[in-house]
Amino acid sequence: MLLKKFFFVIVIILISPVCHSQIFESENEANNRRDINFKLKNPMSLAYLKNNLNKSSPRLVLNRSIEKNLKEKLKTDPVVQNLYKTMQISAQKILKEPLLKRDLEGKRLLYVSWEMLYRINMLGMVYRIEKDVEILNRINEELIAVCNFTDWNPIHFLDVGEMSLAVALALDWTAGDLPKSTIDLAKTSLIEKGIKPSFVKSEDNWWLESIINWNPVCNAGMIAAAIVIADDDPELAAKTISRALDKLPKALNAYYPDGAYPEGSSYWRYGTGYTVLIASMFESAFGSDFGLTEFPGFMESAYFRTMCNAPSGWFYNFADCRDKRNINGDVILAWFASKTGNKSFYEKERFLMPAADMDKLYRNSGAGLVWIAQYKEKKEDDVLTAWKGDGANPVVIFSDKKDTSHQYYFGGKGGSAFVNHGNMDAGSFIFELNGVRWSVDPGVQDYFELEKTGFDLWDTCQDCQ
Repeated sequence: MLLKKFFFVIVIILISPVCHSQIFESENEANNRRDINFKLKNPMSLAYLKNNLNKSSPRLVLNRSIEKNLKEKLKTDPVVQNLYKTMQISAQKILKEPLLKRDLEGKRLLYVSWEMLYRINMLGMVYRIEKDVEILNRINEELIAVCNFTDWNPIHFLDVGEMSLAVALALDWTAGDLPKSTIDLAKTSLIEKGIKPSFVKSEDNWWLESIINWNPVCNAGMIAAAIVIADDDPELAAKTISRALDKLPKALNAYYPDGAYPEGSSYWRYGTGYTVLIASMFESAFGSDFGLTEFPGFMESAYFRTMCNAPSGWFYNFADCRDKRNINGDVILAWFASKTGNKSFYEKERFLMPAADMDKLYRNSGAGLVWIAQYKEKKEDDVLTAWKGDGANPVVIFSDKKDTSHQYYFGGKGGSAFVNHGNMDAGSFIFELNGVRWSVDPGVQDYFELEKTGFDLWDTCQDCQ
């Protein structure tokens, strides 16, 4: 019976008009179809910013009422307690690490920016709760180190976006407790090394018109920086935030119509993770997400992420997605859980893993702790056994219910090679039965290792490598 189901599913995928047409769709046709005329609300002006920006720090993800809720949950909620305990352990480990240096890997400073963001999420959240002077001193040292870099590598602007976010969170979550010299240095760096390079007319700033993950990632850093420097340069802050509200819909269109993220599950976490961070920062700073959660397909994308988690513990790893999950709970899904009350988005058992046994936490887990503290169950476990998402890279997934013995799982896709992080995999599929993945997607290779060979990894023309 299971074998019959399997072959029936394959036949459906292969003859589906949606998937078949997508395989041969041109880049222009897909871009035109994705150019949906949805916009975010954009009241941002100098006057609006002055009248509506939260008057005191913290403003980013946290504000006084959100922080009060977090501290109350730390007294009563075992999930919040356990994740915070993991952050405490992580913070102590960071204290023993050397300070960061401006060491590029190929063209990227990205891994340094990621590490800085991770360190600030751990140290900053622990400092918010405990006001430990040793932790504050380390945040001070981390800030001085990265703010004295010659630049944050604007030729690869992801590096600037992530570093700007890290520095902004460090300033905001310490809320004036750092030495004035460090605060001044960091604010100047956010303006000169962060925001101003984003306004230079340069091919490095192609991300402003981008439909891919770079758009929300870079804009998250610019928005955070703008909110932090708003008291010093409100005009620049308003201009930066207004631009972000205008440009973000270009990337948000990727979720239309059903939430199937074209770049796969790993990049769902990346692009979507910074999009929910933007929504969270807007809400804490201005009391509004400016319509982000109303964007068609965006909230539904949480189903895409959960359905890409196969029974084996692997992802449905199409596009440049790694194959196996780590053991930690998904803090980005936790944001969706906090907004919907949907139990299936709240990975409680994984968050309750012994703190000492958890993998290294995701770099935005400080914000994730806040979202977990905001979760209130409103909806029973909404476990789907079949799901289809249209869009630039259409996907269909079938699976057994969790409590069945065979645990079959099928994921198939359409798409085309030009999709960001896509491969020549239109029509491919994976299949699992009895905990074994019988049909396998080869998965992702390390970008830098490929680039070192001279391979032109990022061009997508017909004759490109």
